[in-house]
Amino acid sequence: MKRSFILFPVILAGLYLSLSSNSSGPASAGNGIRNGGPGSNGTCASCHGGGAGTTTMTIALKEKANGTAANGKYKPGTVYTVTISGNNTNLAFFGFQLTAATAGSQQAGTFGNLGSDKHAVTIGGLQVVEHGHNLSKTNGAYLAEFDWTAPAAGTGNVTLYGIINGVNDDNGITGDKASAPVTLPLTEATNPTSVQDLAAISDLRVYPNPATDQLHLGSDQVTPGNYQVTIYDMTGREVLRQAQQAGAGKLQVNLAIGHLPAGSYILHLNGKQQAAVHTFVKQ
Repeated sequence: MKRSFILFPVILAGLYLSLSSNSSGPASAGNGIRNGGPGSNGTCASCHGGGAGTTTMTIALKEKANGTAANGKYKPGTVYTVTISGNNTNLAFFGFQLTAATAGSQQAGTFGNLGSDKHAVTIGGLQVVEHGHNLSKTNGAYLAEFDWTAPAAGTGNVTLYGIINGVNDDNGITGDKASAPVTLPLTEATNPTSVQDLAAISDLRVYPNPATDQLHLGSDQVTPGNYQVTIYDMTGREVLRQAQQAGAGKLQVNLAIGHLPAGSYILHLNGKQQAAVHTFVKQ
C-alpha cells in the first residue's frame, strides 16, 4: 500500500511536467496537434483552462511580394505572409498552432521564415507551426507572422487551421484561456491561360530519389524563361536556392546536395507562369 501512495504523486508530477512543457509548443513536447484540424488530439482547451475573459483569433493571408490580400484564394507556388492575430485583455502572453491541409488532409504548401521564436514540427506528414516559448503581446495584441508557399497547381482546396492559447506565463495549465479553433478556407486561383501552363509542368522529373550528392530536375514542357529552385527541410527552413534559365521548352537543373543532412526535403520550382512542388529523400 505504501508503494501505491508513493507512485500516485509521481504519476501526477509526470503528467504536470508533460502538460506544462507545452510552453515550448505542444507538438515539440510530444502532445501532438491541438488546433482542431486534421490529426488533432483535442485542442489547447483540453488541458489549459480557468483563465478569465475571451481569447480571440484571426488568420490573414497576403502575397509577400506585393501585400495583396488572398481573399479566399491562393495562387499556386506563390509565397504568402501568414498573420495570426488575437487578444485576451486578461492574459499578456500566448502560444499558437497552425497547419495547412488539403481536402484529403495532406500537407498543403510549405511554411518558412519562422524566426527564432517559432518552429515547425512534422506530425503525420503535416507541418505544425507553433510557438517556441510563451510569446508576449505586440502593441497590446497577440501577433505572429511567417511565410507560406502555396502548393502546386492542381492541389485544389486548402484550409489553414489555427488556434491561440492566452496564457499567464507561469508554465502551468491553470489560469489560461484558449480561443476556439479557427479556419481559413482557400480555393485554388485559376484562369484559362495559367491553368494550361501550370499543368504542363506536371512532367517534371526529380531524380534520383533517394539522392546522395546530386539531384537532377528535368522537364520537356516548360515555358522559356527564368526559374528558381528552392529546397526546404521539414521544419520549413530554406536550405538551398538556385536560379536556372529554361529555353526551347526544356529545363534541366543539376543541384549539389551533398552538404545536406540525411532526411526528407520539399522542393519548389517556380517560374513566371509555372510552379511545381516535389518531395525527395537525401541519403
